[in-house]
Amino acid sequence: MDKTISQHSVVIAMLLISVACLFSTQTARAQAVADDLGIPETDDGLPGEGLIQRSDWFQKTWNSRREHFEGNAAQSQDSIVFLGDSITQGWGDEFRNLFGDLKLVNRGISGDTTRGMLYRLERDVLQLEPLAVVMLMGTNDLGTGAAPEQVAGNLTLIVDAIGKAQPETPMIVCLIMPSAESKHRSSEAIKKTNSLIAAAMVGKPNVTVLDTWTLYANPQGDARQEEFPDLLHPNDVGYQMWANALKPLFSTLGFWEKEPTEFQIEEGFRSLYNGHDLSGWCFRDKKTMEVLQTFNAKTATPDGRYVALHDKIVVTTPTE
Repeated sequence: MDKTISQHSVVIAMLLISVACLFSTQTARAQAVADDLGIPETDDGLPGEGLIQRSDWFQKTWNSRREHFEGNAAQSQDSIVFLGDSITQGWGDEFRNLFGDLKLVNRGISGDTTRGMLYRLERDVLQLEPLAVVMLMGTNDLGTGAAPEQVAGNLTLIVDAIGKAQPETPMIVCLIMPSAESKHRSSEAIKKTNSLIAAAMVGKPNVTVLDTWTLYANPQGDARQEEFPDLLHPNDVGYQMWANALKPLFSTLGFWEKEPTEFQIEEGFRSLYNGHDLSGWCFRDKKTMEVLQTFNAKTATPDGRYVALHDKIVVTTPTE
């Protein structure tokens, strides 16, 4: 009897030790992941310039969001990734159901700056091997007093890093949306930053700059309350406008409107487009109207400006 009890006690003790070891291992792994995803204690040795926020509320938001990102990383492969701050986070994971069945992934963190996005680029974006990357960033940098040159510089580092890691990945760089002086984001600072961003993107063939400043700005260059009730974050109307601006670019890139439309030519008319190439189309001299170049059997002009895509002729957005 005593021997049996003793044996049982040993088995129970071993089980308890095993459970404790397993719990300890899992806790250690969870802590390692949390440490790996957390904000670095200092900026020493980090790429880029400027501020990475470290306030208590931001650290909680950062940690929560990045743990969420880590949890959906496996199913987020081969998607269109949105990288940004609270305006990007505001799309939600379902992107307000404005993009049909496009596979989109949200990597926005409220309060984040361009240097923070540069720091987390590899883990949050590049490891997903994205089909494309949509970027909107810089308003928080300006809100904390960063120079426009600093914002444009960090964004350029992000674009270059994506281009180096995945040379064929298209990128859409959205200009900083308008805000207001009361939000410490003057129209002058935003316009200067946007000008520097646009200039820095010239000559980068995989980058398209989307003018999300003119889309919203009032005559004074500030946000309108009809789309930005707090003069910083868009409402439903604002997000719908942003979606409408992105869809033609997604179409040009071959992600959107891949099926033929149901358009029917009315009686008495004929289509100038044959539905599959640029036959019959040409470039002419503006003054003499002399034919300079024809595009029979071609699906695109040499400069890529006009493309036969599905059942449309698309005028592409110049990269610069």
